[in-house]
Amino acid sequence: ELYAPWCGHCKTLRPEWAKLATQLKGIAKVAKIDASVNRQFDKTYDLKGYPHIVLIPAGAKDMKIYYKYDGARTANAMA
Repeated sequence: ELYAPWCGHCKTLRPEWAKLATQLKGIAKVAKIDASVNRQFDKTYDLKGYPHIVLIPAGAKDMKIYYKYDGARTANAMA
């Protein structure tokens, strides 16, 4: 998840993101990056707004290989 600490939608997603991390523990890494500070990700992941959820395949060496997630913002749906 690319987020900004001041973003209301990001704050709403926070508990679901934590649930997702618990559900996927040992299966996939679930991380978040404060993109308002780490601006290098704007172009890399075509950031247009917050939160911005992407899936980066395991073993991907090229940061441009990713899938944007536009579905429901619940842990179960994201899993």
